[in-house]
Amino acid sequence: MTVGEALARAEELRPGCQITARTRQRWLVELDGMLREKFFKNCPEGSYDTVGADRAWNDQLAEDAELLAPAPFDALYPHYLCARIDAALGETARYAGEQSQYNALAAELAYIPQSYSPAFDHTVLDSVLMGLSAQLGTLEQPGPAQTRAAMQILTELGIDGLAGRGSMHISGGERQLMLLGRALMQNAHTLIMDEPTASLDYGNSFRVMQRIESLSAGGYSVIFSTHEPNQAFRYATKVLALKDGRVLAFGPPADVLTPELLEALYGVRVAVTQVLAGGRSFSVCTPYGGEEL
Repeated sequence: MTVGEALARAEELRPGCQITARTRQRWLVELDGMLREKFFKNCPEGSYDTVGADRAWNDQLAEDAELLAPAPFDALYPHYLCARIDAALGETARYAGEQSQYNALAAELAYIPQSYSPAFDHTVLDSVLMGLSAQLGTLEQPGPAQTRAAMQILTELGIDGLAGRGSMHISGGERQLMLLGRALMQNAHTLIMDEPTASLDYGNSFRVMQRIESLSAGGYSVIFSTHEPNQAFRYATKVLALKDGRVLAFGPPADVLTPELLEALYGVRVAVTQVLAGGRSFSVCTPYGGEEL
C-alpha cells in the first residue's frame, strides 16, 4: 500500500477530517518506525530497506511512497490513522468504554466454533496465545510467562508436541483441541461450544469430549450444543431440549431424554438402555424401526 492509498482510505472512513495531511503523514512515519523495530529488524538485509514511511520521510511523504507492511497486513494503515484521528479529536473515551465492555465479556465467556479453517498458518502455540487478545494492549506481544502458561495448557490438552506445527497442518481433532486451548488462554469462566465434535471422527470426538468433561470437573461452566443425544447422556449434567425454537424440556439427562421426547425431537422411535463400562453405568439410546424391542 502506498502513502496516498492509506490516506485516501482513511479519508473515506473519516470524511471531513480536521487533522492536516502532514500530521497524518507523520503518524505513518511513526508507525512504520515502530513496525520496523518490532517486527522487521531481523529480516534478511535488503528485504525491506527501501520501503517504509520512516525511510521515505523528507519533511513530507510522496503519495507513491511504499509503506513497510506487505499485503494483507497493510490494511492496518487506514485503521491506524482512524484511531489516531479519533484520539486526537476526543473520541478515545468512547472507544475505550466500548473496549472495556468487550474485555469484560471476554473475561466471562469464551466461544469455540463448530469448525475452523485458519486463513494463516500460525503455529499451534501462537494460535493459543491469541486467546490473550483482550488482555494485551495495541501491538503488545505475549511475554515469557504467558508463553509458558500457553505451553502448560497445550501439555494439559495432550498436544504440546504440536506447539511449533502450523495450524493448517494438523488434524481436525487436534485443531479442536487447539481452539479449546485458545479459549482456556482467554481465562474465561464459561466455555460455549457449538457442536464441538461435529466434524470429527469417532476417536477424536471421544478425546475432545474427555477434555471437556475434565474442564467441567475442574470448575469451568461448559455449555455445548449437540445433535447427538448420547453425548448429552454421557457428559451433560443438565439438558435443554429445543425444537423449532421452542423449549421442550429442561433438567437432568435421565429425566429429559426419554424415548418419547427423543422421538418428538428426531422423528424416529428410540430405545434407551443402560450399559456398564469402566465400572460406570451409562444411559445410551439407539433408533429402531417399527418392531418392538
